Amino acid sequence: MGTLIKLSLHLQHWGKAKISYPLTEESVLCVRADAPLAEPSLHSDFAKAFGARPTLSVLRALELFSSPQRFGELLRTTSERFSSRRLVQIAAFLLQRGYLEQLHSYIYCVSEPPPPPSGAPPRSLALWRLFWQLRPLLYGEHPIEEIVWQAEIERDAVAELIDAYEEHLVCVVMPGDACSHSVI
Repeated sequence: MGTLIKLSLHLQHWGKAKISYPLTEESVLCVRADAPLAEPSLHSDFAKAFGARPTLSVLRALELFSSPQRFGELLRTTSERFSSRRLVQIAAFLLQRGYLEQLHSYIYCVSEPPPPPSGAPPRSLALWRLFWQLRPLLYGEHPIEEIVWQAEIERDAVAELIDAYEEHLVCVVMPGDACSHSVI
C-alpha cells in the first residue's frame, strides 16, 4: 500500500496523475473560478468522450455545476433528463481536466467543551469522548471525509458531534487539497 501511495504522489508531482477524494453523493462540486472555459480543446475533448451529439452539451454540463451543491442532490434533480451513470462520467471528465473542484467541510475547534455533568445521559458522555478522540483533527486542516476515514467512524457521528458542540466548533466549506485516498 505504501508503494502505491508513493507512486501516486510521484505521478501527481510530475503532472501524470490527479489525486482526488472519491466522488460520492456527499461530494460538493462547483466550477472552478479559474477554469479555462475558453480553451478550444474543451468542446472537442468533450465530443470525443461523449459523442459528437451528446445528450448534454459541455456548456450545459458546466451550468449544472455553476453553484455549489451536493452531487447526490444533482443526481436526484436531473435523473429525469440524464442517466446517473452519464452524469457521473461527465463529472469525472470535468474534475480530471480541472474544470470542477470539490468543496470540503473543515472543522475548527474554537473552544473546548466542559465535561458532561455526572448523571448525564450515556450519549452525552459518548459524544464528549468522541470530541476528545477527534480533537487533534479539529484545527481546520482535515476535511470531514478525512476525519471519518482516519477515525473509522460514520459521517453521521461527526454531524452529531458538530450539532452537540455547535458553540465550540465552526464548520467551514472551501476548496480542499487532494488527498491520497483514491486516484481518478
